[in-house]
Amino acid sequence: MTDIAPSTSSDDPETLLWEAVEKRLTTLDGTLFFGVITTGIYCRPSCPARRPKRENVRFFSSPQACREAGFRACKRCHPDEVASDQRHLLHLCQLLEQSDPIPSLTSLAQTTGLSKSHVQKLFKAKLGVSPKQYGEALRHNRFRDAIKQGADVTNAIYEAGYGAPSRFYAKGGKRLGMSPTAYRKGALNMNIAWTIRPSALGNLLVAATQKGLSFVAMGEPEHMLDEMHSDFPNAEIIEWSQGTSHPVDGFATALVSYLEGKEEWKPLPTDVQCTAFQARVYAALCEIPAGETLTYSQLAQKIGSPKSVRAAASACARNTVSLSVPCHRILPKAGGVGGYRWGPDRKVKLLKMEGKQADD
Repeated sequence: MTDIAPSTSSDDPETLLWEAVEKRLTTLDGTLFFGVITTGIYCRPSCPARRPKRENVRFFSSPQACREAGFRACKRCHPDEVASDQRHLLHLCQLLEQSDPIPSLTSLAQTTGLSKSHVQKLFKAKLGVSPKQYGEALRHNRFRDAIKQGADVTNAIYEAGYGAPSRFYAKGGKRLGMSPTAYRKGALNMNIAWTIRPSALGNLLVAATQKGLSFVAMGEPEHMLDEMHSDFPNAEIIEWSQGTSHPVDGFATALVSYLEGKEEWKPLPTDVQCTAFQARVYAALCEIPAGETLTYSQLAQKIGSPKSVRAAASACARNTVSLSVPCHRILPKAGGVGGYRWGPDRKVKLLKMEGKQADD
């Protein structure tokens, strides 16, 4: 991405780059730079300075390319510093990916010449997790990959770098939401019960283990069942029968009553697989009172990672227990209702229903 003249084509990638500059997207800081030919200055996308005219902007992929084109660094946004942070972060991530055991915070800081607090803040700001959590996630992913490739549980634990099964069960096992043996077998022998109930928003599928909700969906029965079986391909999935005792009955009744306005919203126990970052997002979602909403950027701020807006939005999109974890209470900053897995119309109805209940 060297000196590129502006294009008027709506399909041109330059249009997206300009939108990033207009919106001051922090997520592209360190990877995108723009020079202003009328001032001779280059900046990062989030620079607080007034936006220049589009025809006076050139895009670059590095500070060096900017300088070679004759631009000098902005003294307000200090683009060279964020580029340096980006390089340090990339190096640290690669180090964590290649190291076993997980390097200490002190070791990571010494490698880059940064302070321990700087390294910690860098990970939190850019990735939403600490270096230790990032390393744990990598180990967890190695375990999952080994399991999927046919390794037995014990070998997969050692291949992932846990050192001993006890360490895995103390840390990694909790991230699966089920035992590692059950995960290896696609949730084989897991007892998941489901039921479909009519609701104010149409058909509602609720699935749960004895521990809590595992899956909530709205829509056509066949489609919902296909999605559930895709998530738990080898689980022992049974339809709940009236007269039998299983938590799914109470969960479904509570959700239907909530949708009909008969009961106030309340979080229900869940039994889901999620990362440490997703868990933080879901906990924050459950703290939003019914009748109130936040934007994705406000959600990112709420979890203490203001620069992780896209990651927070992704966590919302992957929420498998809608309603109980109310991702519908998050709206785009630009306006409108935004996307919703079960359709924007349902999201609008949910928000109106909750708003009315809050006013009563």
